[in-house]
This record gives sequence, structure tokens and C-alpha cells, in this order.
Amino acid sequence: MVAAQTTSRPGPLTGRIESLPPLPRVVPEILRVAARSDACAADLAEVIDRDPAIAGKVLRVANSPFFGAANDITDTTRAVVRLGITTIQNLVIGLGTADAFGAGPASSPAHRNLWHHAVATAAAADLVARRVRYHRPEEALLAGLLHDIGQLAMLMWNADAFEEVSRDDPSNGTGFLTRERRRFGSDHTEVGDRLLEHWGLPDVLRVVARDHHRRGSDAKSDLLSLVIFADTLSHHLGIGFDFTVGWPERGRDAMAALGLSSDALMEIAAALPNHVRAAEQMLGQRHRRPDGATARGGRVRWVSRGGEAPSPMHQFMIESEGLAWVSESSSEPPSDRNGDDLLVFVDAPPEPIPNPCVLLEPDRHDRRYEPGRGLCRIPFNFSAFDLRWAREVLSR
Repeated sequence: MVAAQTTSRPGPLTGRIESLPPLPRVVPEILRVAARSDACAADLAEVIDRDPAIAGKVLRVANSPFFGAANDITDTTRAVVRLGITTIQNLVIGLGTADAFGAGPASSPAHRNLWHHAVATAAAADLVARRVRYHRPEEALLAGLLHDIGQLAMLMWNADAFEEVSRDDPSNGTGFLTRERRRFGSDHTEVGDRLLEHWGLPDVLRVVARDHHRRGSDAKSDLLSLVIFADTLSHHLGIGFDFTVGWPERGRDAMAALGLSSDALMEIAAALPNHVRAAEQMLGQRHRRPDGATARGGRVRWVSRGGEAPSPMHQFMIESEGLAWVSESSSEPPSDRNGDDLLVFVDAPPEPIPNPCVLLEPDRHDRRYEPGRGLCRIPFNFSAFDLRWAREVLSR
């Protein structure tokens, strides 16, 4: 990876970006040394050792399960040899970002949600990169970690304003990028691009921060497609803020661009929770359940004409929310229902509608509640957020 050239562009963001925490001084030095054609492990180790805190974290990571460590390393030079110069460069940037923006025990729920989503997207990007044999999986990990850095900046500028944006109903037809621009004058993709430029980080990372909300078919690189897919999957699994409804088109497009099958999607989704925990431990973050994730039990009664079971992805969404499920036929009204059951119809429910219930609609890209009928309408390819929303609405 080659370091970007930092340029100065005047504008309303400049002063605010300069007010944000800087990366540790060791980061630009690492970028400078790593860009040399004659750089060796000892050169990078010498720079890392100038910052004992970063050096200790590098050694911890070199010995972490995330990188498949087999034995203890106590020397920074050996850590660079084990992981490689490019991996160490990206690792130091990631550790520096965690120091500057990472969530801690005293941070706000919004900060914790944003950081948890960043780590989950990084872990998902790493899994996908290894799956498709992307030549620099550690680059994918870092790009995933930094993709929403603009939102973390906005939160630091004005936490109340950002939480106001995040609380807006995602089904009201106004995209969150539009809401950000109205409230901050810029959206997080522009802020992220400018912040990474200010830090002097590589152009490939700036492209991801700037373009990750474009449709996957418009992605100009495999790295961008990787992060778009990872970002969408993390949101789909309910990690972060409730900014998406269902499985958006950009996720499907990125999946197609990467050549991933439905089976691959399921395998990545199933592996992600453990990989997120490993990534959090690697970055020195305490594992925690995302804010807003439900822990209560219950059961989904999955009702279709033929009594077919939920698809593997539907099953995964249901079970990841701590729910059990049973399949039933719509021709046989459900019996022995209890108050914790969520009645989900795949086909049009019978009239009169069993009250309350959820209807899955193939062409729906939003969600709607009809209080007079006790009916929630959500996308057929629903996300964990959609399922939580329906449970909350119907339990009122």
C-alpha cells in the first residue's frame, strides 16, 4: 500500500476536522518507512518501539488467535516478520484509530454502536477477503474498520445532533445521508474522505470511506465491493444503527460482483459473530452485545400455504435474535399460541387477520404498521432490525 499525498482544501469542514483527535505520531512514520522499497522488518520495528503502547499492542495482536498465532512472540522485529510489513502497517493504523475513536466502558450507546459496527464490518470484510482470495486481506480489514469514520467524527462534533439523526425512522422515506447533510452540512462519506486525507492515509481507504454507499455494480474495485458487502451484511445482522431495511440492492450487487453464492453468504454470516469477538480482542475492545439487540426469548410461528420451513437465511435471522421457530400451514389456523409468539405470514394472511401478526412482502423496501389491523408489513428478506421493530411494535 502506498501512502496518499495529503492536500489542503479550504472549506467548512477544515476547522472541524482539525479539532478531531490525531492518530498517534508513530502512524505517519510507519507509512513513510513502509513506502520505502528497501524497508525491512527491523526498520519498522525500530519505529514501532518508539511508542511503547503501540509496540505492546502489536505484540498482543501478533500472538492473537485472529492471526492464528501458534507460539509467543516477545520481540517486535519477529512480530513484523510473522505478520509482514503491509499487515503491520495496516495494523498500526487500525490500532491508532482504536486509540483515537474506539469505544470504551464510559462511552455513549451511540458511540458503542458505531464502533461495534465498524469492528463487525472489518471482521466481515476480512472473512470475505479470505473467501474470495483478495490479495491483501489485512487491507480489507482496515478499510472495513474505517468506512464509517465520518460518523464517529460527527458524533464527536455534536453527539446530540448525531443521535437525533440516528433516531429518525428509517422507513420514513428520507435517507440517513440526506438527514446528515441537513443537520451537519455534509454526510459521513464526505467527512470520512476528508478526515482520512487530513491524516495522510492511503487513497484506497479514502475511496472506500467516500463511495461505500454507492450501488455495488458501480464499485470500481474489489476492495470497495468487499466493504459494501461487509457493511450491508453487518447492518442486516443488526449490528450498528437501524439505517437499513431488509437486504438492500447494493448488498446484492456487491455479492454478485464478488462472485459469492447464497451458500457462501450463509457461511460468512454464521462465522461472523466469533470473528467479531476475535477482532474486538485483537483491537483491545471489550466484547459486548450491540445496543438494541434483544435478549428475550420467544418463538416465531412461520406460516405459509404449504407449511414450508424458513430459508436458511431466515432461520439464521430468527435464531440470531434468540427466537425459536415452528412451521405451520396457512390453511390451519395456529393454535396453542402464547404471548411471546410472533406470527409471521409468508403468504397473504387469512381474513379476518389473526391479530397481531407480521406479513413478509417480496417487493417491500420499507416497513409499515397498520394499527387498526394489528399488522406489520416488512421486507421478505428482512433484517434483524426489521424483526426487532416488529416485535417491539406488536408488544405495545
